[in-house]
Amino acid sequence: MSAFLGQTNRKSRKQRWCDECRTEIEIGEIYTRIASVQDGDFYASTCHPECFEDAMRVCEADCDGRSFLSEEIDDSGEPLDTFDLSPIVRSRIEKLYARRAEVRAQRLAAISKRTGT
Repeated sequence: MSAFLGQTNRKSRKQRWCDECRTEIEIGEIYTRIASVQDGDFYASTCHPECFEDAMRVCEADCDGRSFLSEEIDDSGEPLDTFDLSPIVRSRIEKLYARRAEVRAQRLAAISKRTGT
């Protein structure tokens, strides 16, 4: 059984990470905090308000039992352009993809250096 406990907007006093787009929430930026209980376990999520709105629209579900927006997009295998995202959320997801590509390249370079290939 799951229950939605609440949603609040807060001003960040420290750097946080958006659970939806996996990018930074800067100090002083407004973020949305969502609380729920699922199968007796408490869950709290922080995200950009725009990411939360887009996630609700794209995932077509409430907070209970759904994946995060970035995971939903990854799992679909669809190009990013096929999703109805606001421009700011699209740029955040693109930033996430660029960061992932950079990390992959660094890991491959480290493996190549170790193996001498």
